Amino acid sequence: MKAESAPEIPDPYRAARGLSDEVQRVLRKRGNATIGTVNPNGTPHMAPVWFLFEKSGSAVYFECNSATRKARNIEANGMASVLAKGKRDDGNGLIVLGQGRARLIKGEEAREITARIRRKYMTAQGYEPVSAYLDTIDDAVAELKPEKWVAWSPARINDTIRSLPEYADGSWDKWFLPDE
Repeated sequence: MKAESAPEIPDPYRAARGLSDEVQRVLRKRGNATIGTVNPNGTPHMAPVWFLFEKSGSAVYFECNSATRKARNIEANGMASVLAKGKRDDGNGLIVLGQGRARLIKGEEAREITARIRRKYMTAQGYEPVSAYLDTIDDAVAELKPEKWVAWSPARINDTIRSLPEYADGSWDKWFLPDE
């Protein structure tokens, strides 16, 4: 019996692999990422977080409380993923996904990493009062070291749409609703 082969992924959907400069720019931006972990029953768990990407070691960090579902999932199976969105130099979107091993960090190491995460998002004026509050609820940092990085952009699809015979200057705004 011949094994069934996987269907071919259409070229515009193919993702770039690796930690390119473009991917690193998205990971260094200030914005939320979505962290994915796996629940004990095998279902996915996702949560928006502030995050910090550090190329030295290619790790992604996010603070959390060790009692949360994401922290317990990481402690249980040591796996996580991160998804971040940004823009390419040409203005098209870029979606970055990292998947790999994760661990929970506590104590002084967690406090040092937490300070770096918060400095990415807060002004000097807001750092102390916001940190004082967050210190009462977050006692850990998750470290994700992706073994696999992929990045996908709709640029090829967008370019093809713009080359349709029906497309005319300004059609994009007539064909697609704006983001809300």
